[in-house]
Amino acid sequence: MEPTALFLLALSIVCSTARAVFSKRLGALSGSKRGFYLTQAVLFAVAAAVLLMLNVRSIARPSQTAVLLAVAYGVLTVLSQWMYTLSLTRCPVSVCAMVYSFGFILPTVFGTVVWREPVNAFKIVSILLCIGTIFLASGKSDAGSAKPRGLPLPLIVAMLASGGLGIVQKLQQKSAASGETGMFLCLAFVLATLLSLLAALAARKDAAEKPEKKEKKKKGKAEPAAEKKKVHAAKKAAVKEAPAKEVADAPEAEKKAAQPKAKKAESQKAAPAQESLVLRLPRTLQKELEQRREAEGVSMDELVTYLLMRGMM
Repeated sequence: MEPTALFLLALSIVCSTARAVFSKRLGALSGSKRGFYLTQAVLFAVAAAVLLMLNVRSIARPSQTAVLLAVAYGVLTVLSQWMYTLSLTRCPVSVCAMVYSFGFILPTVFGTVVWREPVNAFKIVSILLCIGTIFLASGKSDAGSAKPRGLPLPLIVAMLASGGLGIVQKLQQKSAASGETGMFLCLAFVLATLLSLLAALAARKDAAEKPEKKEKKKKGKAEPAAEKKKVHAAKKAAVKEAPAKEVADAPEAEKKAAQPKAKKAESQKAAPAQESLVLRLPRTLQKELEQRREAEGVSMDELVTYLLMRGMM
């Protein structure tokens, strides 16, 4: 391998490691989705500007192949960066950086299968070791950790996207657009900038709609709660008024219950007055009547009635 290629490879490894280390801090500093997308847009725009300045002399109308490859490269760049930053919230940086870097296994396998690149035992052992490391990294979680076993899906997507970047780079170098590397990368980063800006606008819209949704939810929850409070208060008032009403209605109920009894007593008193006749007689006459009643063997009422009827006749 030429010294220039070795230097560029080493520089690429250093930059990739620095990006892996600072991506977690970048996501934390952004604070929100919109801030994260805007930060990514600024980084991609700076990269596009630098590439444009470096290739200012060779600026020309890109070929269709270069444009198509630039679109694929831009989409994969955005996808790999977003998914990698998201995976940092679920896995340690050491695991994320290691698994992400193993995405470069895909270009190696792709080159061997498609372009029949030479394979030796060293390559095969290296690939197997990388695959084994990925399985070990996706093993048991730390003791007492609430995180599930296995690698998070965003990290796997980021690894595949990073491998896709290597494949697109290889395709570009093998295609007729191999002399348009500057324009290819510049277009890719311009597209990545635009996608990040669109994502920031969408995140801003979501952030604006969330307070309204929260207010609607609060109102929706508050209305049933208010109705429940009203019903509860009404029940309490009814319970409090019930004993007072019973006390107020007690005399009337007693009066109503006493009226039939009074009427019955009056009717009982009136009945004997209508059926019997009360007479005041001298004592001598009373004695004679008693003696005669005993002699006749009848009651006093029957004897008096008989004497009155006899006198009337």
